[in-house]
Amino acid sequence: FLFTAIWGGIGFCFSAAWLAFQAPLFLTMAFAGAGLALLASCVWFVHRSKLEWRVVSIAALLRVALIAQEAVTLMMAVRAIGVGAQYHQAAILVVAPFLAGIVPTGFEVRETILAVLAPIVGIDPATGFLAGVAARVSGMAFLATCAMVGFFMRRFLR
Repeated sequence: FLFTAIWGGIGFCFSAAWLAFQAPLFLTMAFAGAGLALLASCVWFVHRSKLEWRVVSIAALLRVALIAQEAVTLMMAVRAIGVGAQYHQAAILVVAPFLAGIVPTGFEVRETILAVLAPIVGIDPATGFLAGVAARVSGMAFLATCAMVGFFMRRFLR
């Protein structure tokens, strides 16, 4: 629960910060409210469970970096399709993976959420959907490459 709530809280707050510059106020407030509610539940949970704050802080900082990287990945995926996208547009879409995590396996759910959120930042819904697919495929290709390198390093470096 804790790390998922950290992921969602930081993701919604990150998106809200970028929404503030380009979207209606009610949408910005909704994203910020969701993020702050999730982060408040994290603080409550850590306090009640008497967990070590240092570990939670490291996890939160790591999540900030991963969310910023996710925005770069989505921006590059949209650009790979042939649509010019800026970082501030992709930064709003980083909540899609968290929202897709609500559904088991999340296949096609992330892409659908991206298609729904894309018009908010001026991107065509079909482009948002395709960018999600491109990001997922490139991520899987990267992981497959890492697995092969790991396999060969383990096999030949003994």
